[in-house]
Amino acid sequence: LRAATLARAGRTADARAAFEKAMAADPKAARPLIGLATLEAQAGNAAAAVELLDRAAGLDPKSGDARYLAAQLVLGQVRQDEAERRLREVIAVAPGNGAAMNDLAWILASSGQDLDNALALAERARQLNATPDVIDTLGYVQLKRGDAAAAVKLFEEALAMRPKDPTLRYHLGVALAQT
Repeated sequence: LRAATLARAGRTADARAAFEKAMAADPKAARPLIGLATLEAQAGNAAAAVELLDRAAGLDPKSGDARYLAAQLVLGQVRQDEAERRLREVIAVAPGNGAAMNDLAWILASSGQDLDNALALAERARQLNATPDVIDTLGYVQLKRGDAAAAVKLFEEALAMRPKDPTLRYHLGVALAQT
């Protein structure tokens, strides 16, 4: 807790020392590794962060937290094949991780592959957490499946929740153009 508080306060060096002290006190705890990985990611060291997150995932095999954070970092590096693989692992370990389902649905729809699975993932993600971003993904999947009318309704729903979002407005415009 001390390390996380120090990190939030911007005291990175002190936070790093506190996370390392926590690791020394309990070498089997995953949380200090996740904290160190977060610091590495913030410093722009994505590869080091992913390595730490992989170690954390090994210490806590039933948790999807470290795996999901690693998948997001890999996705941010535009390594979609690896991100897809990692997201599938997250869902296998933590079947209730709607964020992983949403991200995987977006990847599948973006590549135009396995759109039925993308739809199922996006619908499940929406059931778990109906945020504008998740509804946007579901609309995007519907658009890729050729159902522009369903996509319009979903983008309008997402826009009602976040009316000034330019991405949602753009997606709605694309869907309207296709109707």
